[in-house]
Amino acid sequence: MKNIFGFIGALFLIVASIMPGIAFAEEGYAIKHVEVNDVPAEGNVINVERGETAVIEVFLQGLNGTFTDVRAEAEIFGYEHGDIEDTSEIFTIEPGVTYRKVLRLEIPEDLEPSKDAYTLRITIDDRDNTVSQNFRVFVSEVRHRLNILDVIFNPGLEVEAGSNLFSI
Repeated sequence: MKNIFGFIGALFLIVASIMPGIAFAEEGYAIKHVEVNDVPAEGNVINVERGETAVIEVFLQGLNGTFTDVRAEAEIFGYEHGDIEDTSEIFTIEPGVTYRKVLRLEIPEDLEPSKDAYTLRITIDDRDNTVSQNFRVFVSEVRHRLNILDVIFNPGLEVEAGSNLFSI
């Protein structure tokens, strides 16, 4: 009986000595700061306008270890007609170094204006690790902007000299 309690006690000490290292292990890299069109994104709802190119700056820092084949990606979720995303070239993260990656998202003209229907996800990943942050996106439209989607000519595409051509 003493042997069983001794074995259990030794096992408990081994697990207890390993757990603090596991519980407080630091990630290999982290997203430190995100800016969209030169405005800090942390704690804010991000405003983008339809038809613009949103410039996203992601600042990340290597914490421990060297990581190769790392990519930064920005994507807006909620658009029903395709993907709004950009991905950086592959790069390497070294410990103690801060990196700046610039991504550009083309905001479509037909993206519906909304205060909270869209999510911007910033993801940094390599083969084994992934770090991501989500931000709410407010889509606004430019006032007095006119998009001509179609033009109809009457009486068709051919006009005799001296006749009128009407567009509808």
